[in-house]
Amino acid sequence: MTVTLPFLAEALDAEALGDEALEITGVKGMDTASPGHLTFIDHPRLLGEAEACEASAVIVPLAVKSSCKPILRVKNPRLAFARALEIFNPAPSFAPGVDERAIVEDGAVLEEGCAVGANCLIGAGARIAAGARIMPLCVIGAGSTVGRNALLYPGVRVYPGVAIGEGATIYAHAFLGCGPTRSLALAGEMAPADAGEPGDFGLVIEERVEIGSRAVVERGLTRDTVIGAGTKIDNMAMIYHGCRLGRHVIVVSTSCIGPNTTVGDWCVFAAQSHAVGHLEIGKGSIIAGRCILRTSVPPGSIFSGEPARDHKEELRISANLLKLAEYLRERPEFLP
Repeated sequence: MTVTLPFLAEALDAEALGDEALEITGVKGMDTASPGHLTFIDHPRLLGEAEACEASAVIVPLAVKSSCKPILRVKNPRLAFARALEIFNPAPSFAPGVDERAIVEDGAVLEEGCAVGANCLIGAGARIAAGARIMPLCVIGAGSTVGRNALLYPGVRVYPGVAIGEGATIYAHAFLGCGPTRSLALAGEMAPADAGEPGDFGLVIEERVEIGSRAVVERGLTRDTVIGAGTKIDNMAMIYHGCRLGRHVIVVSTSCIGPNTTVGDWCVFAAQSHAVGHLEIGKGSIIAGRCILRTSVPPGSIFSGEPARDHKEELRISANLLKLAEYLRERPEFLP
């Protein structure tokens, strides 16, 4: 694929400075870029490094006014670079139709214009909307729905009663709608009277959600599990039964959100962070990497550490511990 600098400027909402006839053939980081590639920097101090690399053009922040190379000036270089990656690496396209090796059970509805790959299983009563693309080896459970223009990569397992929204992307070998059983109640995870019957509640994935490879999202046990529009769940994350994630939440790889936790819009769970069950996470909160959250937090909070604390308090404690170590090194008589 080859595009010009003015084309990218329009697509990325950028100001182009430099050779308008320059042809861009791909997007790379500075260390791997070759002539014809577009790269990016997110701080003016990196401009010299970008000018020295082999890339033909550079996405730069607005603070950069000029360069010896063609540049695209944008407000958010990282976001522009991500959009450029999408331009040069579009989602795979498929000819509509059902592969002859797929199994479609009685009562399933496949709308005109959907694509179902080889060795897929579409369960009884499932509905696949127009424009949906289901790659080989996927399983769509009985009664589940896949929305318009959704994309499921190979090996995705969708259990019965799951609703996948329009434009959602589910990456390889994700498990959606697998469920807890009453054994959780018997084991003391919750009072048996509150447990409900397995399968009473489902999993609702709203539009434009992305769920990474080998992520697991359980269906509800006492209420539906809901993943809000625009939310991104990274590889190998775990969302337990009954969680309600708001819109545009980010859950980074190997994080875990415990049962019946409600997460407000625009929250971020950094890598390996955990929230135990039955919590309320306020809108716009950030849970730092490897933090284990055991209490609900108000909107706009930033928590880190183990045990979890307000991030500023955690920084003060860490600084004081460093000072204490220095103090003891200078006064060995206080050491045991």
